[in-house]
Amino acid sequence: RSLRIWDLAKGACTTTLEGHRDIVLCVAALANGQIASGSNDKTVRLWEIASGSCAATLEGHRLAVCGLATLGTDRLASASKDKAIKIWHLETATCLSTLVGHESYV
Repeated sequence: RSLRIWDLAKGACTTTLEGHRDIVLCVAALANGQIASGSNDKTVRLWEIASGSCAATLEGHRLAVCGLATLGTDRLASASKDKAIKIWHLETATCLSTLVGHESYV
């Protein structure tokens, strides 16, 4: 349900990001300095590290989001147990396309 940001030199947690309604399954560092997280709650959240706030919630998967991959500086791919991959535009937080056809979760 939450993520922790760590200061590796000090070995201490500096920020806790809270907002998912279920366990977090995957994370990705974005080129703009944000963090993306995918959850069993079927959403992807984009986080502002400095403030600890959720900048956007990406909704559209029917099952858990279990993988994330950055695609350049302005797109994110999310993989789900619903057998689909969604491509998101990060600036507008909109789904650009849904890739279907897998026979199992991705």
